[in-house]
Amino acid sequence: MPNVELCENAYQAANGAYALVIATESADFRTLDWKQIYGMMARPLVLDGHNLLNHGALKSLGFEYVSFDRPDLAAVIAVV
Repeated sequence: MPNVELCENAYQAANGAYALVIATESADFRTLDWKQIYGMMARPLVLDGHNLLNHGALKSLGFEYVSFDRPDLAAVIAVV
């Protein structure tokens, strides 16, 4: 895969990135310095595929945050 760049850690991957995709259930991502990561990214967008992170904390740092494993509140209300 010639267009894939492997990184040694999450910080290296975040440097200059337009988005980070969390596609694992590894709790290691919870302990990262998200304030530092925010400052490193070209666009601070986190796409969380496992609802692993605290969306309120990330949003308070300024991140755009989308979780694919979090039910949409409007959909839940519509079902009730």
